Amino acid sequence: MTFVFSLIFSLDDFDLSNDDLRRELLKHIGNEYDSVVAADITDVTSNSKKVDKSLSNIYQSLKIGYRIANSIFLYSFSGGQERGATIQDIKRSATLETIPSAIVGDTLTKMENQLFYIHKTTDKYLFTTEPNLNRVILTKMSNVEENQILEMEFELLTKILKGSTLTSYIWPKNESDIPDNKQHKLVILQEEDTDFMERILENKGKSFPRVYRNTIYYLTSSESKRFDLHNAIKRSIAW
Repeated sequence: MTFVFSLIFSLDDFDLSNDDLRRELLKHIGNEYDSVVAADITDVTSNSKKVDKSLSNIYQSLKIGYRIANSIFLYSFSGGQERGATIQDIKRSATLETIPSAIVGDTLTKMENQLFYIHKTTDKYLFTTEPNLNRVILTKMSNVEENQILEMEFELLTKILKGSTLTSYIWPKNESDIPDNKQHKLVILQEEDTDFMERILENKGKSFPRVYRNTIYYLTSSESKRFDLHNAIKRSIAW
């Protein structure tokens, strides 16, 4: 796939990552916007660059998220009564005419969900110094305690497993927590611990070898999936 861009001067040419240009702009709009630019646009770990990394490989090198954010920021200080940029303004100023509209729309959606200081009116996008809901939620999420996450995870597992044909044992601490009988059992562990799984299978307790070993089933989660779950729980608590 080949992209061809017209050689025209646009807002996209006013690169906010240029220190001299940014400092000159801040003289007119206020230094309070410096942290906004850094968090959402110019820093190496800025949210617009995170959006770019989330796009498919063929679009990542185009820095679509960064360029859109750069243009929207500049439109946020237009002299008109209504500040901000429409989708048409964004496509024109960021020279995105040759990129499929669906990609531009998808990028904007990701930006709405990830950037901290971007806001949307009826038909325009703009930046302000007021943090949006993303930033508020992230701040609240950072204050969620580990024990709150584990408590909700336990409650969710209990609710999901209610009425199961298998007797479930969530996060047992010792081999003796699992009875030795003919009933089939589902043992749910917080992480894959093969040594502990083997001890449960071999023994009912330290001095009691297990008889009904073929009645035990294990369920564990991958590290990445559990991280995603905990992140979702933190967001739920933060709401």
